[in-house]
Amino acid sequence: MVRAETYRALSTSERDILDRLLAVSFPGRDELMQQLADPEARTIDEYQSIELCLKQQIRAPVKKTVPVEAEAPDADGIMVRYLLFVREGLAYELQIYKDDGSPIIRRPEVADLTVLVLPD
Repeated sequence: MVRAETYRALSTSERDILDRLLAVSFPGRDELMQQLADPEARTIDEYQSIELCLKQQIRAPVKKTVPVEAEAPDADGIMVRYLLFVREGLAYELQIYKDDGSPIIRRPEVADLTVLVLPD
């Protein structure tokens, strides 16, 4: 279990992942881009998932709790997933996990992420 830390600026890696997730079109994306222009974050688990603290409270008209996600294989071939969670129009978490629950061996390169927007 990871002890909750105080909020901090996004790391370069976190910024790159969020930018990759927001590079595709989906309902609410423009508002999420504004929300996520300069958020703070804190690590919440061993996979380096982050809880977001937004400075911009512009509500996004998303249709799902997870409007966008991405995936890429770890070094062992097991998928690593990145899910952006939104509640009441506000982004609140970037969840990162590996499908089988094992530790991530080598975090996939952002350029290797396949971004998914599931149909309504």
